[in-house]
Amino acid sequence: MTSRDNPGDKSRCNTLWRRRLNSDTEFQQGLSPMDQKHSALGIAAFIIAVVAGILMFLAIVVAGVMEAATPGGIHEHSAGAVLLGVFIIALWLLDVVAIGLGIAGLVQKDRKKVFPVLGVVFGAATILGTVALAVIGNMA
Repeated sequence: MTSRDNPGDKSRCNTLWRRRLNSDTEFQQGLSPMDQKHSALGIAAFIIAVVAGILMFLAIVVAGVMEAATPGGIHEHSAGAVLLGVFIIALWLLDVVAIGLGIAGLVQKDRKKVFPVLGVVFGAATILGTVALAVIGNMA
């Protein structure tokens, strides 16, 4: 009696063959999505972008309160206006760092891409939103 005649050996052979095919395709395509870990660079990009976005929102609120509370508006050369401007520029640079980390997280192999994408999107949205707000404010 050969192994072809014995159905138990045939199913065992099929199982081994499927395992080999699965391991070969996983090797060629990288890890399966369930086995991939989150990118540390992507997580850092996401956290930095969210924190910078919240701080940017608070800076814009503070600028609005300072403008409304000062008769005649904020003087451009006052210490408060200069510090607020430096703070906003620092937050823009922090968002650029978040975008860079997000892009670095996107090019990592065998890592999930959720946090890098969110970091790039939130960082870019914060920069574009504040630039658009500044342009709208200068037009008025």
